[in-house]
Amino acid sequence: MPHTDPGPTPEQVGALVADYLAAWNEPDAAVRSGLLARCWDPAGVYLDPTVRTQGPAALGEHIGRVQASRPGSYLELVGDVDQHHDVVHFRWRQLRPGRPPGPVSRDFGQVGPSGRLVSITGFFGSD
Repeated sequence: MPHTDPGPTPEQVGALVADYLAAWNEPDAAVRSGLLARCWDPAGVYLDPTVRTQGPAALGEHIGRVQASRPGSYLELVGDVDQHHDVVHFRWRQLRPGRPPGPVSRDFGQVGPSGRLVSITGFFGSD
């Protein structure tokens, strides 16, 4: 029998991605933790070419280290968020004051039964 669950709505996925990117842009660790609590599953796995983390606390710490290494930088969504079923795809780039925009990168993710992201796999400069 075919799987017919359409997964989360586009509005739900859009809110998850907005909170996720807001967490990457939030310098206050407590506020960032609150954003991740809304969008990141307790067992969620983040993977990019430089790191693998599991859980919102580990992801929040990683974001803090990235922010410290790139003062004033922030992420910007590029285009629309794509989804089907429980799979999410979006593009983003890093902006830094006084510098040209960074290359467009891609993230692929999955929304779990909790309604939060259970995984994000990022590819830098892959557009």
